[in-house]
Amino acid sequence: MSLTPGDDRSVADYRQLLDDVLTEVRAARIRAGQAVNAERTLLYWRVGQLILERQQQEGWGATIIDRLAADLAAQFPGARGWSPRNLWYMRALAEAYPTRVRATAVAGLPWGHLTVLMSQVPDPGARTWYAEQASRYGWSRAVLTHHISTRRYERVGQAPDNFTATVPAGEQDLVREVLADPYDLEFLALDPTHSERQLKDAQGQRRQICR
Repeated sequence: MSLTPGDDRSVADYRQLLDDVLTEVRAARIRAGQAVNAERTLLYWRVGQLILERQQQEGWGATIIDRLAADLAAQFPGARGWSPRNLWYMRALAEAYPTRVRATAVAGLPWGHLTVLMSQVPDPGARTWYAEQASRYGWSRAVLTHHISTRRYERVGQAPDNFTATVPAGEQDLVREVLADPYDLEFLALDPTHSERQLKDAQGQRRQICR
């Protein structure tokens, strides 16, 4: 097909083709990124499991993690992820999830999200809830951290469910939001899907109101 400046139909058809190809490319990149992320999480879980098993079998203490981190850094110069702190997070992940994590919401989250969950949410039930919510609504790490710091799980995740028989299914999430602590971001009409930019804007509004 030849395109000429005056051939509006041909130009429109080509633009549609370009848009379709770009859509496929972007979707493939997202799928590839998600697959790589899931494999990395599974790898880190396996490494954490190996550390746990050897510490239990050999009676090794915390110093083994420092030595392992140094040797891994030497084997993979320039590679990120093998610091002693990160190895501790891997160990914590394996300890928190004794079985494989692939089928859980945790597997789909970026590693930065998991380090927040491992370090800030000791309760297994709360940790699972935050992981599921972050995966469902696409929370950034900053938004996840905010919801943890404001104890959203205690306010919403553990809300009484005795109203589910009388409240229409499509309205139950809204009712749970209404029952949450009113003196938080909910009064600014933000729902769980709000972005990090909206979070920062809302925090600024809240500071103005509190003055």
